[in-house]
Amino acid sequence: MLRALISSLSSLRTVDRIVQTAKRLMRQSAVIAVASALFLMAVAFLLVLAYQALMAVYDLTPMASAGILSGALILSAMLALAVLPLMEPKQDHRPMLSLAQNDAADAIYGALRSSMRQVGPITLLAAAFAAGLLASRR
Repeated sequence: MLRALISSLSSLRTVDRIVQTAKRLMRQSAVIAVASALFLMAVAFLLVLAYQALMAVYDLTPMASAGILSGALILSAMLALAVLPLMEPKQDHRPMLSLAQNDAADAIYGALRSSMRQVGPITLLAAAFAAGLLASRR
């Protein structure tokens, strides 16, 4: 009965963590979407401005201005694609604790706390000392 209660409490905590993470990710994705839309509008304005500047300052034809801008965009896209693999995070090869292991640890700590409340810390310490002595004799 106690195990079922502890496992249900730990699963409720897990569900609560998942819900909080999902809400945080939704807020972050909304902020990123708004920022990317503003960034794209700024880039479009910059491209129109650069097109007009090339025609006005250097007396280029509209076709030549468009060609220069498209070449610059292609070169910047190729540079971004070349840098992209370098920006990937290094994978950590350490084993991670799964949720089941965390739940088991939580259950053990809960049982230890309840036994400490029932028996008392001194008695529990004496029992652990006696168990250590008996285990070391073998």
